[in-house]
Amino acid sequence: MGLIRLRWALAGGKPQAIACLKALTAAGFPADFVMLPRGLPENDQADMASAAEDLDVALHDNDKARLPGIVRELDLLLVCRFELLPAKVFEVPRIGALNIHSSLLPSYRGFHPVSWALIDGAEKTGVTIHRIDAGIDTGPIVAQAALPIEDHHDLWSLTEDLDQLAAELAVSTFRFAAANDTLP
Repeated sequence: MGLIRLRWALAGGKPQAIACLKALTAAGFPADFVMLPRGLPENDQADMASAAEDLDVALHDNDKARLPGIVRELDLLLVCRFELLPAKVFEVPRIGALNIHSSLLPSYRGFHPVSWALIDGAEKTGVTIHRIDAGIDTGPIVAQAALPIEDHHDLWSLTEDLDQLAAELAVSTFRFAAANDTLP
């Protein structure tokens, strides 16, 4: 079976979202559009806008009233550090709606997973891509990759390494979806 062209959108706006957008585009998966989260700091908004413009991707402000209609045409919705979405949004994309979370779920569900891994002295952490459901980081796991926490890691360097790992995991997940018309 050949690769299908995936119609997808990204809902996010932090460096991790930008890393994923760039990596997926470079891998041959250009996004249909990017949706920014509400309350995104101005510098993050400017960085996301610049990345979207450089990649010729439409950028939309968060409009939850409009979102169910515009995701209707999508195969995948990729969420990265966004707000919780209602079922009328995450149940719509043909193949699914996915969230990227910076931990090895089920560990460190919820907010600030990188901080908590460091505070707890964890030896490793990682990135999980999971289907979105009504819970917080509770959907079925699609893909995971681990990363050792090393002595040189602080919050910023570990977050940066996890952002790169997230981009790589997103590419492999999209390659699987394009080849199989489903998720792993």
